[in-house]
Amino acid sequence: MRWLFILALACTVHSAKAGTENIQVEGQRWVAMPHHYRSLERVYRRFDSFSAKDRRDLALHMTGTLEPGDRPGASSGLVLRAKQGVIPLFPNGGMELTIPHSQALWDENPPMFGHLAKGDNVRVGFYFTVAHADARRFTWEEAKGWLRELDACIEDEGGAVVAFLLPDTHKVTVSVSAHSNLMVTEGGQTRALVLNQGNEPVDYVFRPQDFSRDAVFDATAPLGLVTLRLPFALSGKRHR
Repeated sequence: MRWLFILALACTVHSAKAGTENIQVEGQRWVAMPHHYRSLERVYRRFDSFSAKDRRDLALHMTGTLEPGDRPGASSGLVLRAKQGVIPLFPNGGMELTIPHSQALWDENPPMFGHLAKGDNVRVGFYFTVAHADARRFTWEEAKGWLRELDACIEDEGGAVVAFLLPDTHKVTVSVSAHSNLMVTEGGQTRALVLNQGNEPVDYVFRPQDFSRDAVFDATAPLGLVTLRLPFALSGKRHR
């Protein structure tokens, strides 16, 4: 296994009279991983190969969690070592794993490196965000439409039988902005779903099938991300 070292040098210089210099050297090791660029980019290429109508409102995302301990993936220091230089895979910190889409990188297929201790691994997961036209409002039919697209993608990947067995488990997650309320109107009656009086967004998770077909969801401030997560565990691990 190939090892790389980034050295942080802290120098303490004694008085000129003593004429001595002490240098403390600390290092953090980069671990070569048995994975390359294509192992991640292949997932996006597979998604892009699905029919455009099956995924028109969906965008695929990856997350990374450093285990054990469910630590943010960014703690792994995961990078690609490409000809063009070192490419961080968690450029924004946290758990969002960002893959550069490039034919040149696909052809090169550079290796991954990370700051992983013995026994550590990065668990990679997947979710989808939804493009919705109105930032504050969506309907039951729109929510069901997003899930139909998810069903179609599952069918494209896993077959009709798998897709048939899953729809009742589908859920939509809506991020309700700070100091905002999320309401639903059904049969002419309006009621509150979320009253967020805090300073941070609050996630509201629901099944559209639990609401009537005429349901309209309204927020008093623009909604954050609307996400769909697969109703089964679909993840891979990146080991040292």
